[in-house]
Amino acid sequence: MKKKLLLLGMLAPLLVACSSEDAAVEEFSNEVTEGLHQSYDIQSEDLVGTWKLVSMKSKDVPVNLDLNETESNDILAETDCFKDMYFTFDIDGRVITQQARLYFETQSGAMACDAGTYNALYRVNGNILTVDFNVKGGSFSETRTIDVYEVNNEEFLQVDLTYAEAVGYISKPDFVSPTGATSVRAISMLYKKD
Repeated sequence: MKKKLLLLGMLAPLLVACSSEDAAVEEFSNEVTEGLHQSYDIQSEDLVGTWKLVSMKSKDVPVNLDLNETESNDILAETDCFKDMYFTFDIDGRVITQQARLYFETQSGAMACDAGTYNALYRVNGNILTVDFNVKGGSFSETRTIDVYEVNNEEFLQVDLTYAEAVGYISKPDFVSPTGATSVRAISMLYKKD
C-alpha cells in the first residue's frame, strides 16, 4: 500500500538560456532567505499573471530522490516530478495551478509522482497567500508565506513550505525514506513570471 509522504507546492521547484534568470536563481540558491519575507503588503495586482517554477530547494538537508550516488539540496535536480508546476493568478481572486506530490511505498521505498491542475480561489494578506480549492468533493485551504520581488527586471515569487507545514503531510511519521526526504524540514520554491 502506498503511503503519502510529502505534498509540495500549494497543494502539497531549470536551467534556461537567459543569463539574468540564471543569476537570480543562483542568488536564490546561495541566499534562500536573505532579504525575503519583508513586512510589506502584497496585493493581488502583484500576483496577476503566470509564474513558472524555476527552483525548488531543501533549505536544510540534501536529498537523493533519484537514488543515485549523489545528494543535493536542489530538488529539481533529483526528480522531474515538480518541473511543470505553475500558478496563473487573475485579479478577481481566481488561480489555476499545476501542482505535484510524491508518494512513497513504505515497504519498498518506491516513489511515485502525482500531478494535477486545479482551479481555485486565492487571497493574499500581507505576505500570506491562501488558496482554497476542491479536490474529489472536499474543500481545502493551503496557506503559505510568500514574497514577490524583482531582479534584473524579472519578477519572482517565492513560496515557502516550513517544517510545521511539511510534517502534516507525512502520513507515517516512523517511516524513513532511503531518499532522505523524511528529514527535510523546510522547502523554498522560486517561480519566475512569464
